[in-house]
Amino acid sequence: FLSAPLHIGSRETLLVDDGVTLYASRNPSDYQIPGAETCGTVGLNGNGCTPFIAIDGSHAGVMGTRGPDGHLGIIDGRAEMTMLGSTSTWWDVAEAAKSGGNQNNPKLVEGDGANDVTIYQIELRNSAMYHVLMTGGDGLTVWGTRVNTPAAGARNTDGIDPVSERNVTIAHNMVQDGDDCIAVKSNAGQPAQDITV
Repeated sequence: FLSAPLHIGSRETLLVDDGVTLYASRNPSDYQIPGAETCGTVGLNGNGCTPFIAIDGSHAGVMGTRGPDGHLGIIDGRAEMTMLGSTSTWWDVAEAAKSGGNQNNPKLVEGDGANDVTIYQIELRNSAMYHVLMTGGDGLTVWGTRVNTPAAGARNTDGIDPVSERNVTIAHNMVQDGDDCIAVKSNAGQPAQDITV
């Protein structure tokens, strides 16, 4: 399946079955935040793109199923492929930002202030930026997932980043990417706490 950005609301779960791949659009305009920097470019702030999957509500999730052969449902950001209307890939933009500025690339899965979120038994691959970025929530479980992105050539593709999150469990995952595998961070005045990896 091919999709533009998706929003997961309160008490909703995105389920990707074994044998199914959900592909992210390669069109930067699909992710453009109105009035912000141009998505798919290097800018000053790096605030131009909405994520591919935005978790907008609490008690929500992104899940897959595991087949008898161990394969999982897959969400593929396709960041190694050329963006539509461009000669560059998302990863080319990230590499260009290393010389100055910030990349305007979408995260694969992102939530802000969502409580009781579960990410379970899903494969996340080839994100344009961070694979999972969750900020300011209470209750995050990431269990039995696979982040499968090349270690070389995929700059700034962190695996799982809880930022100012509380009551977090990250367990039984395989994480390979082009930056931090798991990075616990906090914003000023908002500690990250009670986190088990």
